[in-house]
Amino acid sequence: MSNFGMARAIACLALGCAMWGCARSAPPPNAGPGETPVSASFDGRYIGMVQVAGVASSVNPTECAVEPHLLLQVTKGSFVYVQAHPLLAGEMPSATPKATTPTYTATIAPDGTITGSSGDFGGKLLGRVDGTHMTGHISGMLCDYSFSADRV
Repeated sequence: MSNFGMARAIACLALGCAMWGCARSAPPPNAGPGETPVSASFDGRYIGMVQVAGVASSVNPTECAVEPHLLLQVTKGSFVYVQAHPLLAGEMPSATPKATTPTYTATIAPDGTITGSSGDFGGKLLGRVDGTHMTGHISGMLCDYSFSADRV
């Protein structure tokens, strides 16, 4: 092979390598220290239902009743669910609407796992998002619930 042919082959190889390098996608950005990367792919509005799934032995199931229609707005992989218990409010002097309305703060991990809690109320929210469908369970102080919702 002549020097011209060799130079041309090397130039083509170098050009090919350069183009291959440009064609690859950039690596995903790293999360900052102490941050977990959050997937925005779960973001959106979810509409569904929540229902009583269990109660403590001393509790009348009707007292656990909540609004069955569920509307959640997921933003940056997290959402807040305020769960009012209108039939418990007013049952005793300390059962004010504020005292019977836990607020659950939840996050959705990149794999679709949902975890959350209601802070001072001691409740836990666990679930999963598969595609556009969300399901889960809420364990409250006296009442347990199941829920399901779809992104619209």
